[in-house]
Amino acid sequence: MFRAVANYMAGIKVTYRGTYQFEAKRLNEVLRNKRLQIANPVEGGIGTSQCSDPDSSRRVNLDTAEWYVYNDNYGTSEEKSFVKYFSTVIDDLKEQYEKVYLVRNEQLAPLAIYSFETGERFEPDFLLFLCKKGQPYQQQQIYVEPKGTHLLETDKWKEEFLLSIKQNAIPHTVYVDNTDYRIIGLPFYNQENRISEFREALKTSTGI
Repeated sequence: MFRAVANYMAGIKVTYRGTYQFEAKRLNEVLRNKRLQIANPVEGGIGTSQCSDPDSSRRVNLDTAEWYVYNDNYGTSEEKSFVKYFSTVIDDLKEQYEKVYLVRNEQLAPLAIYSFETGERFEPDFLLFLCKKGQPYQQQQIYVEPKGTHLLETDKWKEEFLLSIKQNAIPHTVYVDNTDYRIIGLPFYNQENRISEFREALKTSTGI
């Protein structure tokens, strides 16, 4: 009898679901200075500075960029491409919002999110925070995931998850205020094949 029960239990597939509630935390409680050690840096990619990238199509002086939370970006070439693109729209965003901050997720556990359908963990590479004065005060948190062409299909579930956030996410805050909180996920950023789609989604979400 025990063996039969044990075999039955072993055959049960455990399933998970991610919560729809997004808990509010102050940025200074989450972000930390972080020292990166990368054994084999790739030219123009992981482990190399975007500030001093020899390729001007990727190079951005992030050390003086008030909108970028860290002082440099050592991510992949696709991530650098996104940051370069973002640097071209920052002035348009500042016309609409009083505060604009782009945060690269340096594997910070509190920034991980979990699929609504399966509970699978996902750490989008960037979070964009936008604040706008008005009645009510508006604050947007936008998830961005640059993705190389070779991973567009493999990681398709991540994009589907991002696109479902706007309709399903429920902001939950312990702070008493009249702020209108909005949580949004954008389609993958891919310079080679998806730039037009991404640009249109960013425009729609931010009003630029």
